[in-house]
Amino acid sequence: AHLRTGANAEPAGTLTLVIEPGDGTLALEASSPTANRLWITYPSDPAESMLGLGERYDRVRQDGRRVPVWTSEQGIGRSNFPILPFTGSFSDTYFPVPFYLSTRGHGVLLDTTARSVFDLRVAPRADRVAIEVWDGRARLVLVDGPRPADVLQNLTAITGRPRKLPDWAFGVWLGVQGGPKRVLEHLANLQGAGAPIDAVWVQDWLGGKASLVGYDVDYHWTADLTHYPDLPGMIAKLHAGGVRFLGYFNSFIDPRFPEYKEVQAKNFLVLEPSGKPWNPMISTFRAGLLDLSNPGAQEYIKQKMRIALRMGIDGWMADFGEWLPWDGKIAAPEGAPLWHNRYPVEWARLNREAGLAERPDGDFVIFSRSGFAGSAKWLDLVWAGDQNTSWKTDDGLPTVIPAGL
Repeated sequence: AHLRTGANAEPAGTLTLVIEPGDGTLALEASSPTANRLWITYPSDPAESMLGLGERYDRVRQDGRRVPVWTSEQGIGRSNFPILPFTGSFSDTYFPVPFYLSTRGHGVLLDTTARSVFDLRVAPRADRVAIEVWDGRARLVLVDGPRPADVLQNLTAITGRPRKLPDWAFGVWLGVQGGPKRVLEHLANLQGAGAPIDAVWVQDWLGGKASLVGYDVDYHWTADLTHYPDLPGMIAKLHAGGVRFLGYFNSFIDPRFPEYKEVQAKNFLVLEPSGKPWNPMISTFRAGLLDLSNPGAQEYIKQKMRIALRMGIDGWMADFGEWLPWDGKIAAPEGAPLWHNRYPVEWARLNREAGLAERPDGDFVIFSRSGFAGSAKWLDLVWAGDQNTSWKTDDGLPTVIPAGL
């Protein structure tokens, strides 16, 4: 079949139907060398509901909505008409997935890293699904059922499945920071009260500072031995008591630290269109972003992670992954628009690879907040991001339930 740009236009590309016997999928592949947008439209029964499209904080059922699939900061608070610059919309999510589960007994996966928008029977066209793809190529996969468990089995054969985690990953973790004295005092108080603590999560092992928002963790990749003078000794003491130590990594680098000059000299930073390093404002300071489309940048930060594991750190929060700008200059020839949704997948993959390089037995845990289709193969645990400390349904604790579902 052919793609056409108008009713009487010449063919502009090709459509291919792919049926793989035995794998429970049927795929429609569309490709046009001249187009930068595709629309895939097909009818939908009004009785059909579509569930999913990744981590969504207000509801699981998506029919009747127009939903963008673009990994992003969720914001602080949510509104369809935000007034404050840091307030997110209801469609913002750290972990979108271009997949929905149909109550008709099948699933639909859009296999592309391009930005897409799912128009799921939005009035006045309430009899159809229209998927907008911001690229000239796409692959739409129909995943067989009929039970939801069957759909997910066939889906995860494509997108990947998590690994088995060590037993301590399912225990009680204490999040605390502020230096060794404070960490150990909190741990002792809880253990003295009978709390079975399996791990402490200490995100400021890299250092931190007071700021207008309270406390900022330092964004670099090396232990702060002023803040934690004997970090290896402290970790060894915790291990002797049966407690694991978790740290913190992200792919930003504060220009105050020597690693910034290193990665800048190696051309490992995302650049502005002008060619200067892209240094966005993050809370109260600016930082550069590693270009993970550059294999050298991935190896560079993996070495930093391996040093942390050798020090005794048992894993970490792998934060961020959503910030690659649309117009950023990166090493990959396909460019930032096709790498934006891929960035969190690569971020998860390199964290896993760093862990296995030092601990082939898998005795470590990494928890992440960002993701996309394909992340599941590389992710250990996912947390739902930064909610407000409230019971409000816009951005409080109740939003974690639909996000998890």
